[in-house]
Amino acid sequence: MPLPRLEKWQGLLHEYIIECRAVPLEWGVLDCGLFAAGAIRAMTGVAVDEPFLAEHYTDAASAAAAIQKVTGLGNTIEDAAQWIASQHALKELPSVLFAQRGDLVVFETAGGVAAGVVSLEGKYAVFLGEAGLRKVPTKTCKKAWRVG
Repeated sequence: MPLPRLEKWQGLLHEYIIECRAVPLEWGVLDCGLFAAGAIRAMTGVAVDEPFLAEHYTDAASAAAAIQKVTGLGNTIEDAAQWIASQHALKELPSVLFAQRGDLVVFETAGGVAAGVVSLEGKYAVFLGEAGLRKVPTKTCKKAWRVG
């Protein structure tokens, strides 16, 4: 069963994104994967990141090891997103062009793949990077999954 969105999910997602604007990236505390998972939690009340948090990672290498251990699939944030999607019945969309507000997305960056969510504007996806929150056109994302 897909994760149901809470009644006032738009406001909750907006508040979450605003809260994260001033928080720096810190592996295992708030990184791109935990940012995306936090957005899902804000919209649904479900902590999809619990298995990853239990691994206590502190850098990119230990994050990759945690992803490998939890998912058994691979060691990238895309693998983590795919695993979360399969565990919570999030449907992978045939194209990112179908992604809507609040959907989970992955985006190819210069440093690798990052996870984020489609913003309330719908036209952009929001990611947490080394320099803080970043917006990219949703149509440039690599994959998307429906949340709710």
